[in-house]
Amino acid sequence: MQIQQLATIAASAAILIAVSGATAQLTEGFEGGAVPASWTYTNNSNPIGTLTNGWFNGNLAVFPAHTGTGYLGANFQSGAGVSDLSSWAILPSLPLENGSEFSFWTRTIASNAYPDRLQVRMNLLDTTNVGTLSTDVGDFTTLLLDINPTLAIGASNYPEAWTQFSVTLSGIAAPTTGRIAFRYFVDNGGPFGNNSNFIGVDDVNYNVGPTACSMADVASDSLDIIYNPNGAVGPEDLDAFIAGFISNNTNISDVASDSLDSIYNPNGFVGPEDLDAFIASFITGC
Repeated sequence: MQIQQLATIAASAAILIAVSGATAQLTEGFEGGAVPASWTYTNNSNPIGTLTNGWFNGNLAVFPAHTGTGYLGANFQSGAGVSDLSSWAILPSLPLENGSEFSFWTRTIASNAYPDRLQVRMNLLDTTNVGTLSTDVGDFTTLLLDINPTLAIGASNYPEAWTQFSVTLSGIAAPTTGRIAFRYFVDNGGPFGNNSNFIGVDDVNYNVGPTACSMADVASDSLDIIYNPNGAVGPEDLDAFIAGFISNNTNISDVASDSLDSIYNPNGFVGPEDLDAFIASFITGC
């Protein structure tokens, strides 16, 4: 018998223009003394074990949290006997778009002889459907990350000290609402299997953005109101010019030093003084 351990885009008030940048959408440190109620837990292990939900409030006697006093845990008790483990922890609905970043910290026990594995998967349909079999993924068809897919022993395969992982979303045709999920996925696991022991997940963060630049990012007439209220200096429609500039240029070096200030803000008394720096910052954020 195997003996295992039991245990963005932000609106600028000054100039009323949409500026691209990352926005924190979810932060979870598991400090509530229980697994987050807003998450969904499904255990599709076969055969299923005593941990019917698959995930639990981490045991500090096994190892401490990364920060604070709580973390999310999963272990071999997701299954019974020799089991193929597939335990899901599904985050709440999130705005999903290219350039967004998902990060978290994870670890297993020190000197782990029973290798663990963790997947991160994405679902663009905003459902909690993970199927019913241990091999099913349901609507979570996009694999974002797979830690120790070969179930190899050693800290270089699944970290035995808290280690941060991050993934940047890509391949999403258009911004949408969907889900991200953790999947504790271990073949030949359970109390009598050769694999699966104990993992923790802590300090989960999801930041939305940056988004791609487009003419829609420039609010109509927002910069004209500040830099060219009377249309008397330079081209009248500054917004259209910047929108066109962003559509055709992506390099900060394309903005010549003080070239736009000399036209729109020669004396530095209308709106922010350095328009060039602002546009350069906007393009860099895109």
